[in-house]
Amino acid sequence: MSSPLALLNELLDRLAKLAASKQVQNILIYTLTILTALVGGGVVYALTSGVSIGVAVVGGLIRVFYPDMRAQTYAELFVTVTYYFLGFIGFLLYGLAVQRRTSPRSARVLFIFSTLLILFSALGILSGFMAKNA
Repeated sequence: MSSPLALLNELLDRLAKLAASKQVQNILIYTLTILTALVGGGVVYALTSGVSIGVAVVGGLIRVFYPDMRAQTYAELFVTVTYYFLGFIGFLLYGLAVQRRTSPRSARVLFIFSTLLILFSALGILSGFMAKNA
């Protein structure tokens, strides 16, 4: 029968080997990115506020962004998280272009698409914020 200390050391050694794996590191990065986008998009507020608005109908028009800072629709949550993901993908493409592992032509295309994704993401989040204050 082995001691609890030996079992703990064996478990910690296995975790250290697992954490050194590149695949596990990538999975951890993507998981943290998804969690960050969800928290930034407002999933904590949507789950804890007690106010559940699917889509807002204001003045006969369907609006994704509810025009009040004290309430948030579920559609707004999904749209905001999507914009955050687009921004993350844009920065990821930018990082790939900077690494210079591709040809100059491919790097230029990556720069163009990363810039467009980041710009689209920023404009979407900004327009959503402006719609909240309208």
